[in-house]
Amino acid sequence: MAMGQLIKKIPNCRLVMAGNGNFESIINLTKNFSWNISFLGFIPFEDVVSLCHESDIGVIPSLREQCSYVALEMLHSGLPVVASDIDGLKEIFVHNENALLTSMIPDTENGHGIAPDVEQLENNMFNLLTNDEMRAKFSQNALKRANNMFTAGIMAENYLQTIRELNQT
Repeated sequence: MAMGQLIKKIPNCRLVMAGNGNFESIINLTKNFSWNISFLGFIPFEDVVSLCHESDIGVIPSLREQCSYVALEMLHSGLPVVASDIDGLKEIFVHNENALLTSMIPDTENGHGIAPDVEQLENNMFNLLTNDEMRAKFSQNALKRANNMFTAGIMAENYLQTIRELNQT
């Protein structure tokens, strides 16, 4: 729905979706602008990284996340992001620093009880796509955060520290 609204403002924008999933419901919802959407399905890690480098922004409108690999891949690629303001993602992204986080609203139709606010999601995508300065700032900040918090070594040390703390209790 957010993409349908965004296309009215930026007619030539494209949404590229990668990964496994049931795309039937999305295909049905996007009939009127299907030429603006590409479904890649599963792609190898190297291609995900290339896709991040080729993209202007990343969008993660998740309903639930714990430790999102795609979020970490986007962060390490320096990709400015629009994401749901949910646990898991807000530990990776910082609103107005390396991402625009979208509020969640009640939704009784999807089985999760919440969904991203469609109007805010569209506005966040539009703002990030049309503001070169913001995209550049978010890209630099994403790379800094990735290197300061989310390298394999740092994450392994944090994991081991958590285990040590649990063993002391």
